[in-house]
Amino acid sequence: MSTLASRYVLSIGAAAALAACSQAAPPIGARVIPQSRAIAAQPDHAGSWVLPEAASSDLLYVGNLGQGLSMYTYPEGKLVGVVKNPNFSYLAGECVDSSGSVFVTNLGNNEIFEYKHGSKKLLQTLDAPTGYNTIDCSIDPTTGNLAVSLLHGRRDRTGGVAIYPHAQGSPQIYTTPRIRRYYFCGYDDKGNLFVDGRPSVGYFHLAELPAGSSKFVDIQLNQKIGIPGTVLWHGKYLAVGDQYAPDVYEFRIKGSRGTLVNTTPLSGIEPHLTADRAFWIQGMRIVVATGTKAYPQGAVDFFAYPAGGNATKIVSEDVRHPLGLTVSLAPH
Repeated sequence: MSTLASRYVLSIGAAAALAACSQAAPPIGARVIPQSRAIAAQPDHAGSWVLPEAASSDLLYVGNLGQGLSMYTYPEGKLVGVVKNPNFSYLAGECVDSSGSVFVTNLGNNEIFEYKHGSKKLLQTLDAPTGYNTIDCSIDPTTGNLAVSLLHGRRDRTGGVAIYPHAQGSPQIYTTPRIRRYYFCGYDDKGNLFVDGRPSVGYFHLAELPAGSSKFVDIQLNQKIGIPGTVLWHGKYLAVGDQYAPDVYEFRIKGSRGTLVNTTPLSGIEPHLTADRAFWIQGMRIVVATGTKAYPQGAVDFFAYPAGGNATKIVSEDVRHPLGLTVSLAPH
């Protein structure tokens, strides 16, 4: 990803190229071998700490480049814990299930970790398909399935989307010929999966994998996107980010077309200082992983949503080149 390259020594794309292993994408629906690794009597990782209040608080999770997984009370922004793991490398994306468990994709070692809400307890480790590079993730609210976008394979071969039934075991990989490098993914409230990425020619493409289908539908947007950013369903619309623009766009999706209904300007964000431009929308707020001249190591900016404008809060404590984030609501 070129925006990371200009800001941080290693880009997601460069790290992925170094970490890639082997093989091109298997046929649609093909099952791959890796299984989840059961975690039995997992010791606490050295350096991890979590305050007691974290378990009962709504939390903002932030994955840091080459660092740990930080958790903050939401929306207050108080640092209440840091999870360390010797296998952490490039924590590229986070997502959360209905119980509040947080899934973290680990680009450097191509793993997906699941942690209990407000805890340093590791629930399971899922292996990514051999030869692929994990980027983003999303949980299907209708089935509990976990989708993980796979940037690409060895020698820059085609990536795909791996879907783990009920967020366990072995995944199936789905591909579309219109996307070569898969970046971000997000389910809507009906179990339809949206994914963006880069085609063989050009810079951006969006596709939808309808619920229960194994075939992608190509989506044409009436707004130009420079470099693929976060894809997130919010209410009735699909929010899409652009790593080359300090804006978030909302689209009404109907069939194979996406019509722009709103643009949220994120004032003060400079595209060349951002990481992968990850964002999360929770209620009337949008939180964005970013960097500014005032916070060259990165920060998380809070904005009103969908109005945008100037940041209402900036969280920088223990933030180091953030690559992904999510909000986990406290279980009730």
